[in-house]
Amino acid sequence: MLPLTPADELVDVRTRVHEYGGRAYAVDGGIIVVSHAGDGRLYRYDVAHRMRGLVPLTIYGDVRHGDLEIDTGRGLVYAVREDHRGHGEAVNTLVAIPLDGSAARDDSRVRTLVSGTDFVVSPTLSPDGEHLAWITWNHPGMPWDNACLHVGDLGPDGTLGEQTLVDGGHGHSVSEPRWTEECELVHGSNASGFWNLYRTEGFPVRGTNRTGWSEKLRTRPLHPAEVTFTTPAWQLGPHSFDVLDSEHIITSGPATRSRTWGPSGSPTGSSRVERGVAADRQRRLQRGPRRHAGIQRDVDAQHRGGQERQCAGAAWLRRVRP
Repeated sequence: MLPLTPADELVDVRTRVHEYGGRAYAVDGGIIVVSHAGDGRLYRYDVAHRMRGLVPLTIYGDVRHGDLEIDTGRGLVYAVREDHRGHGEAVNTLVAIPLDGSAARDDSRVRTLVSGTDFVVSPTLSPDGEHLAWITWNHPGMPWDNACLHVGDLGPDGTLGEQTLVDGGHGHSVSEPRWTEECELVHGSNASGFWNLYRTEGFPVRGTNRTGWSEKLRTRPLHPAEVTFTTPAWQLGPHSFDVLDSEHIITSGPATRSRTWGPSGSPTGSSRVERGVAADRQRRLQRGPRRHAGIQRDVDAQHRGGQERQCAGAAWLRRVRP
């Protein structure tokens, strides 16, 4: 359990960024950064130095933070900042906040990385710490309309260098950037009319020549299908899929292939898909709408060149041969 705040309050782990909130804490290497709804500040807690308690990272004021991503190597936490201190609509930016607590006394220590768009979300640091991905969009669009996925080179102090637009805009949208351990970027896109998963490869590894890296990227679909693998991004930090290892992704999806997400719709049933990232293999484990306890009946069927196994009362298990 986290200790009390300096004002002797229990930590209320919430944020009101975009009103819906989401992703109000982050954990990395024994460091916890959390948004406390009681005063709107970010706090750091180091499990290796418990006696230090909660260390404030941001100022008091009408400033909200969410979608947190810790960069222990640079001593920063990346966050979506929603600033309500001015007149008119709140200003959304992507910022880098020092983990040493210096910005709790001096807000000028917070560095703005991305600005000029109505919304910015999903700061996502590559495993080697060399690149940062994020998503932007503008009014009157919603995040499922024309959102754009960007990637930028990170300098030693956390400033962005070369940047590129990876996907999105031009009538389709993107969601949930997530890196593999090989520093390839997986994200959702509805370019086909369905929210499928795509992989972008070609990012330079640490210690190699980085000049012109953005021109060498290649994005391709992982598993083109009339299936939706992500959910509407009403909140910060949606997590519809994750990378299991170098060859597999696990993801949620609807129970039927003909169903897709609308702005406010929701599918029936749920499914998990393990998708090959480095190889063209897939396993699909799908929960249907009906369950029959105690029945262990197996049905094998051929389906699109692969073998589909139905365990009544349990799930659908599909294996596609490489």
